[in-house]
Formats: sequence, structure tokens, C-alpha cells
Amino acid sequence: MRSEMMPLRKTIGRCPDCGHTVEVCRRTGRPSTIVPHCCPVRVCEYPDCHATGAADVMVQRDEGVWYCPPHALVVAAEELVGLYFVPGVADWNVICEIISETLPGLLARLKAWPATPSKLGPS
Repeated sequence: MRSEMMPLRKTIGRCPDCGHTVEVCRRTGRPSTIVPHCCPVRVCEYPDCHATGAADVMVQRDEGVWYCPPHALVVAAEELVGLYFVPGVADWNVICEIISETLPGLLARLKAWPATPSKLGPS
């Protein structure tokens, strides 16, 4: 019998990220999956980064994407460089806004970020 046709069982387990009790779906021959819950832990969405941290430690950009502080700073720097090299005249109002409103908070979080952040296991 194929694993898709095997009965789905729900059990109780622990979230490996936040440690809360969560519902887990199990099916014979397939990896268990955690039912989505209000996990306070966020994963960095920068390519190939799997750093994790509590929402108050990670950085959420305006578009809703979460980054670890080092990668949030990289993204902000890339944005600044992109705005500076716009053909024609650079938008100094936006550049100054990023420098004055975004960078100080990013730098503060970066200073508090551990030298060796926790990582998720391989996907």
C-alpha cells in the first residue's frame, strides 16, 4: 500500500524550535509534520541561511520577510547601493530615511546577535 493511502495519525509532540506542545501529523513511511502553530521562533529567509531566533531578535522588513540581523544589514546595504546607483538622480530622501530610521535599529540588533547563532537541521 502506498504511503499516501496509509491512515493519517495525529499525536502530540514538541516544536523543535520553540519547545511548545504541538499537534504532529504522522503517516507510515513519511516524515512527521508539525501542524502550524503560533511559533515565536523565526527563520532567516536570506538564501541558504537557516539561522533562527525569537521574533524580538530577528528583523522583519516592511514586506514581511524575516532576516537574522547580519543578513538584514546586508539587505539594507544592497538597497542603499541600489538606490545610489539609480540612473539619473539618486533619491536622497529615501537614502537618508534608510540611514536614519533603519540602520540604527539593525546595528543595535547586530551587536546583540550571538557570534554563533543557532541553526536548523538540514531540510
